[in-house]
Amino acid sequence: MEKIPPASMRRKKQINNKHSLNLTSFPSSVPIKADIGKYGLMWPRGLEAISHPAAKILTEYSTKGCPVTMNKNWTLGHIIAALKRGPHISTKQPDAKKYLAKETKMKIQQGFMSTVKWGDIKNNVPLNLKISPLAMIPHKSRNYRCILDLSFQLKTNNKLQSSVNNDTTFNAPQKSMAQLGTVIKRIVYSMANNYDKKVPFVFSKCDIKDGFWRMVVSLMDAWNFAYTLPASTKLKHLDDIDIVVPHALQMGWAESPPYFCAATETGRDVIESYYSKNGAIPSHPLEHHLTAKLKHHTQQCVPSKSHTAFEVYVDDYITVTNNASVANIERASRAMLHGIHSIFPPPSVTNHHGEDPISIKKLIQQDGMFDFKKEILGWTFNGKNFTIELSLEKQQNILTILNKTCKLRIIPHKTLEKLQGKLVHASTGIPNGRGLLSPLYKAVAQQQNPTPINNNLKQCLQDWKTLIQLIGSRPTSVLELVPHDPDYIGFVDASGTGVGGVWTPGVSTIQPTVWRIQWPKAIQIQLVSKDNPKGNISINDLETAGILLAWLVLEKISPTTLQYKHIGIHCDNDSAVNWIQRKSTTTSTIAGHLLRAIALRLHTHKAAPLQVIHIKGTQNTLADVASRSFNDSKFTNQQKFLQTFSNLFPLQQTSWKEYHMPNKIYSKVTSSLLGQPSTMALWTKIIKQEKSIGITGKTTQQRAKPAQTWSNAPMQKKSSLSQDLLQGSGQVTTEEEGLSGFRALHKRWQPSQRPSNWLENLRQSTKQKKRTNCQWHGSLKVTGEKILLQHHNLPSPLPCQNNASKQDDNQITHT
Repeated sequence: MEKIPPASMRRKKQINNKHSLNLTSFPSSVPIKADIGKYGLMWPRGLEAISHPAAKILTEYSTKGCPVTMNKNWTLGHIIAALKRGPHISTKQPDAKKYLAKETKMKIQQGFMSTVKWGDIKNNVPLNLKISPLAMIPHKSRNYRCILDLSFQLKTNNKLQSSVNNDTTFNAPQKSMAQLGTVIKRIVYSMANNYDKKVPFVFSKCDIKDGFWRMVVSLMDAWNFAYTLPASTKLKHLDDIDIVVPHALQMGWAESPPYFCAATETGRDVIESYYSKNGAIPSHPLEHHLTAKLKHHTQQCVPSKSHTAFEVYVDDYITVTNNASVANIERASRAMLHGIHSIFPPPSVTNHHGEDPISIKKLIQQDGMFDFKKEILGWTFNGKNFTIELSLEKQQNILTILNKTCKLRIIPHKTLEKLQGKLVHASTGIPNGRGLLSPLYKAVAQQQNPTPINNNLKQCLQDWKTLIQLIGSRPTSVLELVPHDPDYIGFVDASGTGVGGVWTPGVSTIQPTVWRIQWPKAIQIQLVSKDNPKGNISINDLETAGILLAWLVLEKISPTTLQYKHIGIHCDNDSAVNWIQRKSTTTSTIAGHLLRAIALRLHTHKAAPLQVIHIKGTQNTLADVASRSFNDSKFTNQQKFLQTFSNLFPLQQTSWKEYHMPNKIYSKVTSSLLGQPSTMALWTKIIKQEKSIGITGKTTQQRAKPAQTWSNAPMQKKSSLSQDLLQGSGQVTTEEEGLSGFRALHKRWQPSQRPSNWLENLRQSTKQKKRTNCQWHGSLKVTGEKILLQHHNLPSPLPCQNNASKQDDNQITHT
């Protein structure tokens, strides 16, 4: 690579600082040797790339190879056993074998790998040689994907040998992967924060072809990733076995993703820099693949709230924008293409015989073309309808697994863990879907192998089958996925005798309403207490039931539909609040049934995420009075209750109303408390709103409903009114104070913001919190919170040892 003189570098930075872009800012020809064994196909070039803080790291990866540190070498006996074992059986299928032979020949020609026979190296075995089995996995965009199983542990002499991944000492920058889990969430937030049906979103996606292969390792380190090819005929001698030695990172190695993401994340930062700075961006020979469809789009002006974002997920570069003007689409396209080529140079620069790092095949298939509808990371985004839905392929895949699992009585624990991962991923775009997963979480947490599929777990899986089947006809609006200032605010409390609460206005108008229900004797006698330690129902369960009942009350009294409405509830029980916020529990089967009911009601109404926050018991007086009124002489009858309550908590501009819940509604909740969960169909049935809910008093001052527009993050729906709101203690406070607790919760929902460069990312925390539930009300029994730390105890590097011995074994045992 040509060295740029310091003076020249300073001059170019000065030009950049003045935001005056010219051709020198963009990638220019840099001589790179075609021998991938010495120089890779990833090399930062162009002013923005070489000025990036990670440029030095990436240059070292290109010139010296990505570091590979192993804590031990394999013995000769281990190597010979691996040679005898051979590749995975999937490589021996005729079509897979043919595909592998063609793939190997092409990659050898392109310098990505080399082959050697065991007989040629057995007397001088490379120090780092390790043989892992290769597998051929069917793939949607090609016949097969070759995966090297570097976690495979060979068993020899009744002893399980270590794998390449087990022997790896981790050095790769984990910060490079810190943003992967928030890519979809940020796209959803971008759309919700800029929701306007008149200004739709468009999307583009570019893939890096053979991504890991473009990141080289040194010639010595390459021996760690060796594998054997299936023999064309039955071999009789070990010496004739072909050993493949890749010269690049391998899919299957634990360190490959962070090393590769260091390059792709740098490319994303460069794209952002190109796009955001003033000045023209030179044309790019591939840009027509991205801009063709929108060249004649009618939107020629910049929207008042223009939003363009660039994301990367491993090898997928994604552009999201609501500015579909020709000028912006052209600029975004050029920034993305130049940004990718500034890190992964094209063959015209490298003189390499391989293909362009940007997958031309997928560009031709219109993956890269800006469009209003695009499949991104398994999700189909619709920029006109502002919806997201699981791709058809993933829907069918999950349904196949669920159908098979529902027929089983037991299931391997690892299989159950994989199913959990798929459903958690699917819940990203299925509103409240995670609220149905408590039985699955509990089964996985028990670590039983095999795991029995009990009735609760089977019900969970059947619920998900129904949800997946409904996805195609009911795409999810982004407004269902993002929390916002509550339209209505509730307070709820449960005691051993009853449950109750109130509903008050948030940023929308609602008649202040109080409600209460006395628990049936069947529930009261099952409550865990000091005198009844063997009861089946905890106070935490009752508080969770109170939140469900509060929602059912709101369904009846809401002046408008609850579609896309944002609802906030205060509760003074830590466990109930945590369960609602996590949408799951692994400790209470009853609470799991209640969370399922809440999730189904929210899903049915297409409401936004339910926001439940903790409030001190001393500040929850409104709900406390309602829930404990049944043993109070001041509330001898319904009429006296409302009068006394109104006197205790007088309103300034209106009067309280009381709602009486019909037995047929709250009996569904009490049945769940008694361990009798209802069917999914029962909870998804729409409950009609009632015209009258009690005594009519002075009407509340009408609150202006803000227009459905969104500001850039953090998203806030502003109200023009300054009318005072009630706090749970009955004290009057300003609207801002009443909403502050919910806005703090919003920050936990919001995806992390990308820093100026990926090196400023924070590593993922390894802390986990495990809560032990309080078994009875008040402070009679309080257990502390225990924080468990999961340490990555990585072995320190051991000095290299030559384990080769004089032992030899020329006889092949086929397996």
